[in-house]
Amino acid sequence: VGDLDGVLGQCHARDQGEALLVLAKCHLAARAADGDGDDEGRLSSLTSALRDLDRSLLAFEAADDVRRTAEVHYLRARALHLLPGREGERDEAAAEFVRLSKEARTRSVAWSGGRRTCAVVSNGDELRRCISTRGARG
Repeated sequence: VGDLDGVLGQCHARDQGEALLVLAKCHLAARAADGDGDDEGRLSSLTSALRDLDRSLLAFEAADDVRRTAEVHYLRARALHLLPGREGERDEAAAEFVRLSKEARTRSVAWSGGRRTCAVVSNGDELRRCISTRGARG
């Protein structure tokens, strides 16, 4: 992780968050793959995952990335659920996930896929509008 910190220091906050999120997911996958392995190894994987999730949370918040921030809170809640005595933190992370998920739905999102360009606008009601770009020259 030491070398990674040097590289991440030169990246945009969102890229830092993405890299740390991938690292945290690797720790969570290692914990899951360990299955019935020793408790110390599983605890170490969860602790490492939480450390990287906390760091990615700061990066995504700095980048104002609500969707990724919500995802990090979800993963934090899942990891904290597996640790005894961390129920309060788990519940806070879960509540923050729910709050941010609702906020993310209220923001406008646009994407392009294939031969269609779509925009989603939500102001209480989901309004989807897709404009076919067939025949458009680009």
